[in-house]
Amino acid sequence: MKYVLTLTFIFSLLSIHTLSFASENTKSWGATTGYMITSDYADERSPRLYENSVFLSLSGKFLPYQINTSLKNSINFNTLGNSIYEENPNSNGFHFADTILAFNKTFKLSKNNSQFPGIHQLTPIVFNIFPTSDSSRYAGYKSSPGAQAVFSSAFFDGHYKLSNGMNLIKVINSYTHNPASHRPSPSLMSVYEQNHIVTLGLGFSVGAGFSFKYSKDVSGNSNTTFGNSASLEFSYDQFNASLIYSGGDHTTNDKVELWYVDNTRKLLTFVLTYTF
Repeated sequence: MKYVLTLTFIFSLLSIHTLSFASENTKSWGATTGYMITSDYADERSPRLYENSVFLSLSGKFLPYQINTSLKNSINFNTLGNSIYEENPNSNGFHFADTILAFNKTFKLSKNNSQFPGIHQLTPIVFNIFPTSDSSRYAGYKSSPGAQAVFSSAFFDGHYKLSNGMNLIKVINSYTHNPASHRPSPSLMSVYEQNHIVTLGLGFSVGAGFSFKYSKDVSGNSNTTFGNSASLEFSYDQFNASLIYSGGDHTTNDKVELWYVDNTRKLLTFVLTYTF
């Protein structure tokens, strides 16, 4: 089973597919396609609103030094009950997301160092988010360059995996305030996230993680949020299915809890992917 680090991203950690602790992947190109559906179960209104996404990620080793290039986008739409839901009467309900172009290279670190048992690897990433979504263009986002580093470890013959990642994103804006919300536009964002995965056998694994997010707007105001997640994952050959619960909220009175059941947001997400 390939080690898949599923870290949700728009202004969060980039998704890194096929971070493998096994043999070196010699393919010069690859692709991952999938479907994702999310609903907030803290919202008890009926019929239920679902956020849907059909995504495609292309990757290839076209650059020197085995640097991997990836390009990702998705088509998003909402459903209310069994029907497409769209507030804008002039829209068919289907929207392109922002496009992410990323460059990364994985460095396998020595596994013979007795001070650090296990197998370890470091993946630095540079990327840019292009505002191809309607909402980002309307908000006046020009571009969002960023950098990220993920340190991953595998222990007990790969049955337990640990990842730590951190990124930094600069948001380049056209406006000082969002035209829709009239709030100050974002300027700088950073996320730290840690994830734990335990392999159960027969293709199943469970995971848990938490994150801290810092953001700063163009007016100089800063904000800190935190989140947590729990997941059940099944992998078979090139297919992968994940069921993820996620919550979290703003910090209050400088108090941060690593596990917080958010009474105003209980997101349940199902993801199905196929890797070529």
